Amino acid sequence: MSLIASKASVKDPFWTVISVLTSYNLWLYSCCRRIKTSFQLSELKKSSWPTNLRNPYQDKKVSAGCSLICQVLKCQRRLRTRMDDQAWMDAIGGIIDERQFFVFRGFPGPHDGIIEGMINDQGIQNGAGYALLYRALKTHQLWLAKLFLMAGANVHRESSPTVYDSHLLVLAAQCPNDTEVEASEVAEMLLERGASVNDIDKKKRSALHYAASLGNEGLAVLLLRVGALVDKVDSELLTPLHLAASKNRPGAIELLLTNGADPNATSHWDETPLHLAATNGHSEAVNLLLMNGANPNATSYRNETPLHFAATKGHAEVVDLLLTNGANPNSVSLRGETPLHFAGISASSDSKMERTVSLLLNHKADMYVKTDCGRTPLHIMIREEDIVKKMLEHGVDVNITTRDGRTPLHFAAEYGCDEVVEILLHNDADVDYADKGGRTPLHFATERGRLSIVKLLLEKGAEVNALDENGNTPLHLAAKYYSQDNSYSSMIQFLWENNANVNAVNEEGDTPINRAMSKYSISALSKCNADINWQGNLQETALHHAVLCNNADAVKSLIHWGADCSLENSSGKTPLALAMSRRVDYSFLNMILMKHVTRLKVVNWYENENDLSLLSENFCDALRRFEKACKDELSQMKNEIIDDDQHTLLDVLFESRNPHHAMLCSQNEQEKIKNKLASFNFDPFPIYRSFIMNFLKI
Repeated sequence: MSLIASKASVKDPFWTVISVLTSYNLWLYSCCRRIKTSFQLSELKKSSWPTNLRNPYQDKKVSAGCSLICQVLKCQRRLRTRMDDQAWMDAIGGIIDERQFFVFRGFPGPHDGIIEGMINDQGIQNGAGYALLYRALKTHQLWLAKLFLMAGANVHRESSPTVYDSHLLVLAAQCPNDTEVEASEVAEMLLERGASVNDIDKKKRSALHYAASLGNEGLAVLLLRVGALVDKVDSELLTPLHLAASKNRPGAIELLLTNGADPNATSHWDETPLHLAATNGHSEAVNLLLMNGANPNATSYRNETPLHFAATKGHAEVVDLLLTNGANPNSVSLRGETPLHFAGISASSDSKMERTVSLLLNHKADMYVKTDCGRTPLHIMIREEDIVKKMLEHGVDVNITTRDGRTPLHFAAEYGCDEVVEILLHNDADVDYADKGGRTPLHFATERGRLSIVKLLLEKGAEVNALDENGNTPLHLAAKYYSQDNSYSSMIQFLWENNANVNAVNEEGDTPINRAMSKYSISALSKCNADINWQGNLQETALHHAVLCNNADAVKSLIHWGADCSLENSSGKTPLALAMSRRVDYSFLNMILMKHVTRLKVVNWYENENDLSLLSENFCDALRRFEKACKDELSQMKNEIIDDDQHTLLDVLFESRNPHHAMLCSQNEQEKIKNKLASFNFDPFPIYRSFIMNFLKI
């Protein structure tokens, strides 16, 4: 069976049609090509195209033969969608016709007739021959390239009218060996016909680069024998040895080194072949390079050695090889990182990371080197429980600090590493060690919402009211943040139960509730008896802060818990006045506050004349309706009798404003009313119920 016939595969209906066309209409294709007939597809009769498809090649020119196939198969899109841009441009430019397309795309054949036609074409020894070879090698069809070469195809790029991005020899080197034809066989034929062994492609890579990268030793031997430059560099200054090392091609590596390749050649990033082999974990390549003079302490442009590269990927076997061959375990990168630091940020599995760290520690890696950020390896590895244990076994100081004074316990508390926190505390970590900002591990745990760690720290005696440099307690930080699971409100409750001062004042004069921006935190602090109307250094209350932050939920919550809307800040503005001064962005807040002032005004509880004036100026239909609803609710409360003494719900409402009223003058009376109203349905009284519920603490 011929080589061409061996490439034929089982036909399908599509290729059956193509075979018929190529068998009986080669004369038509040949004629079309010779007279270079082309025309606009848009000029085809509409009946030539399927009615449900648009002509996708409007204003594009193709050869007549290709157009004929489209019309016969009723599929004008089929060829174009299966051709890459280069093939399409070749086709419409007359360099590669529609016959060649089927062969170069590797479609099922048989293609005997087409290939014979191409080989017998008198132009194969001119520019067309180079184009045929280029397409054959570009599609890795070595058998076809061999046929064209045997037929005398021109191998010189200058013979072709089209500019190609690569030389034929470079393309041949990129082809994997065929079952019948090897790349070295085609390369030898190209060299015999005048191809240059050191030609390069657009990446400036020669055939030897690709032979080394693919591990094609037979081709590499051929290229070196005819004068290939063993240390030729590409656009990134990579030599063939760099590529062989990065792909773990031991045979190619040995061959290149035997032929004088420099094992310490550096790339554009000052990386040697050993760097590339190490970063990919190729222990065999690393061993070969080290045995042939590769420098284990060569540095890249960031001053990183191959040991840094291997450690950061957790390649323990490579790390062992490098250390055994003299790699410095304490070499420092430009950012002050040693291989031990790199092992701590490894993306490898825990077991590989642990083994890498063990190897470095056993070779006397320094555990106290600090990076430019001031962190030691222990700070970086704090998430890894087993590695922390191992470093503690090697005697590392459990209270070692970073440049800003943070201990490993600070980091473990911040990151939520419960097991590591327990290990550090068991090894005498200072539970109240303050960094340069005065913050203890408890500050970091509360700020990040780590309730389980807060409990661990407090069990070990952490100071619950420790102050940072701004006078903030952990409770200030817990009140400031919010999470979807409401963990901060649970933390507030837990801190308060452990004697946290709910009204502690920081340097700005604010208590935790002044910092609270979540309705859940406000609720938790209010239940812990926080002073909701505390005024800070600028006389601003929590309600002022909520208005300034445009936090409608916080405003509603503060009002619900009894925040005084009439208090003025140092500029003489109440929360309502502050919101009105920012009317454009705060219209929703304005309405919330004005409704609150309205419901107080209806029962004569509001006395700030400025706010009442603002309310009068901005009274609208919505507020009129709300005012009527307030009055209706008060009338309904007046008719709601709650005890045998004929006291009404309205009496309790006014008592909440004046606790010295005769009705509830004693604690016993208050308890009786509270018990009666504990199961009372307040749903019909949505406007004023919060006053009663807060007063009786229901």
